[in-house]
Amino acid sequence: MIKPYYDHAGITIYHGDCLEILPQLEPVDLVITSPPYNVGKEYETYLTEVEYYKFLLEVFQCLKKTLKNDGRICWNVPYQMYTKRMPHEISQWFLSAKALIGAKLKLRDNITWNQKISDNDTAWGSFCSASAPWLRHQTEAIIIGYNKQWKKGRKGITNITKQEFMKYVLDIWQMNCERQRLHPSLFPKELPLRCMKLFAYESDITLDPFMGSGTTLVAAKELGRKAIGIEIELKYVEIAVRRLAQEMLPF
Repeated sequence: MIKPYYDHAGITIYHGDCLEILPQLEPVDLVITSPPYNVGKEYETYLTEVEYYKFLLEVFQCLKKTLKNDGRICWNVPYQMYTKRMPHEISQWFLSAKALIGAKLKLRDNITWNQKISDNDTAWGSFCSASAPWLRHQTEAIIIGYNKQWKKGRKGITNITKQEFMKYVLDIWQMNCERQRLHPSLFPKELPLRCMKLFAYESDITLDPFMGSGTTLVAAKELGRKAIGIEIELKYVEIAVRRLAQEMLPF
């Protein structure tokens, strides 16, 4: 059994490849993550579209074995992404949903994350002209999946309020992008906070197999919940540990 890099107060971090670590984990209730996008980020190994799909499929197959029968997945990806290494648009939503279903997990729904004014894309194409305008992407998807059954097999305690519940069950979530530059692809803490409150009980275990700088674990700590993170890059593991060690988190 692989030893954790960090293990304190219900929060556990593993440093390594999630495909090697996932089979060794105890069953979990909820997965919240954003996978590598395969667009040439500094922490990514470039894959062809076919290779990337096979990678996602293998990850979902591992997650199926790690999830409890009523376990759920919140999978954050852009709807589409363009890379100069590929001569066409690749739909992150389509590839992820296809791989999820291919692993015999079930697709439940889709939440659109409206990033408001994200400034993620500043290209206009033909500015103020019909010649060749570019659409600026201000939304991403949170794919909601599950293992064998959607309804929880047991009753539990949750700390979601009535107002939060009514807000979170809408299929459009308005949240600003994260401005901290601790990781090239960082979702805001509000995203895992909402997912944990809506889709998991207080005693449930949340897993982030692509932990990055630890935002999901920071959210779990704030809620007093158990969480497991896996990250292959040591520098991001160290950042996550430092974030968790702070008493007042400014993120």
